[in-house]
Amino acid sequence: MKKVEIFMLSLVVVFGLAVVQAQASVVGGSFPEPYPYGSKCTASADGYLVYDEGDTYAFAENFLVNGWEESEARALGWELGARSCGRYEGGSTMILYTDSSSEFTQWFEVTAAGTATIKYGWNGEQSIVGTDVSNGSWHEVACILEIYVPENPFGNNQGPIMFRNYEFGIFPIEGSNNLVFEFEDEDIGRQFPVSFGLATWVGGEIVFSSDPSDPSDPYIELKSNFYDTAKICKITGGLAPVPLPTTLLLLGSGLVGLVCLRRMRR
Repeated sequence: MKKVEIFMLSLVVVFGLAVVQAQASVVGGSFPEPYPYGSKCTASADGYLVYDEGDTYAFAENFLVNGWEESEARALGWELGARSCGRYEGGSTMILYTDSSSEFTQWFEVTAAGTATIKYGWNGEQSIVGTDVSNGSWHEVACILEIYVPENPFGNNQGPIMFRNYEFGIFPIEGSNNLVFEFEDEDIGRQFPVSFGLATWVGGEIVFSSDPSDPSDPYIELKSNFYDTAKICKITGGLAPVPLPTTLLLLGSGLVGLVCLRRMRR
């Protein structure tokens, strides 16, 4: 997979989040019948040759002649987790890609007029470590995080937050943000969905500068780890989650763009 294809895939992840937004779009100024909660996870390795998906958990791994790669995703209520990693050792040129994604949609009800906020946070780590990788190589580790209300009538949506590294090193990534709403008296009682999505991937084309029989053991290890670290932390103002049903109802995955791309690659 070429570098431009990895970049295009990242765009697919970003715009794939719009699928669940379109499914729950505002029609005639009102939201469709609410489903209180839904989630979806995906994981792939070796450029989608190994693939898994599930409502709350997904895992994929692939063992190579000169290494391994794996991805994992989990959705636990308001906590999301996704990680992608791979280790590749000296030999022929390695073209690699693995990704993971998790997403949930929660319905909320307006209980009072005024300002309300949903605070969300993340705490993960990205790393690229290794030896004897030639200048002809390229590699990246990345993560996208987004919280979104379809056609938000109560304020402005924030765009996706992306963390992306190409350089060797270990990079802790931590932060938080707020999605802000302004409700009027006539909004009280309205219910609407909020989608929260997380995706990670690692990829590249690796050329080692020494033979695999060399005792220096050339290798590169790529990680983008945000497993169980992205979550909704606090809700303030006149906003309350619709109670969860006894069974979790799946609204749909905003990251279904990953699945579409997998089918296209077949």
